[in-house]
Amino acid sequence: MAVLHKADSNIRKVRDIETFIQALGYAEGTLLGLCMYLAFSCSLRIGEILGLTWDDVVIDEQACVTRDARLKVEKEMTRIPCRCLEDLGQKDISRIFPTNKKDASTRLILKSPKTKSSNRIVWLPETIAELLIAHEDGRPAESRFILKKLHNLCDAHGLEVVDFHSLRHLSTSYKLKLTNGDVKSVQGDTGHSQASMVVEVYSRILDEDRRKNAKKLEEQFYQKKESCQEADYQRLKKLIGSLTAKQREEQLKINSD
Repeated sequence: MAVLHKADSNIRKVRDIETFIQALGYAEGTLLGLCMYLAFSCSLRIGEILGLTWDDVVIDEQACVTRDARLKVEKEMTRIPCRCLEDLGQKDISRIFPTNKKDASTRLILKSPKTKSSNRIVWLPETIAELLIAHEDGRPAESRFILKKLHNLCDAHGLEVVDFHSLRHLSTSYKLKLTNGDVKSVQGDTGHSQASMVVEVYSRILDEDRRKNAKKLEEQFYQKKESCQEADYQRLKKLIGSLTAKQREEQLKINSD
């Protein structure tokens, strides 16, 4: 059985939606920008994005009017070693792209997703319903091309360099927040084979929110309490300073009694 390369799970993640919006603004109107839109709004893997063809997309006028624009995820694009072609089998490969290299050791292919749950329908937000992915001359865009574009964009604008897969992770987190933790509906979008994978993301969100709650408690209660005590002290100090020596002496006598 062919074993394909998996992305490093320790790659740094996109940490907040503000950073993503900033990066998206720099990539607006480009091929990279479109890929970023699809990764975030549809929770797609980079191979699934690049594997989209027009027959996967329903964006006719009626679908746009009824807000039923959608896409089918049924294949993904990836590059594999030539020795793995036979192991995958023809039933899993829908297309092998031609190469100009005579002694190429790898081939770009369009193949079935790795799990059954990855086959799914994802509904499109109106904003991207009319937007698909290829070079202007029709050549398929490869993941390393998109990744290089993303890294260059981050470098050019002083943003943390992240892996493209982190956009899908951000999408999962954002949708869990929007749905108040509806794991099943989010899993339907992401295509995760197990709900536990989505639950793990949600648990990290809860931990993050708990840290924020602790910070808010510190700022809104304890720091306010300290500031109130300081204000009381300053008022008392001012009041004592306004008393005459005789009044201060009388006040001390009253307190000692």
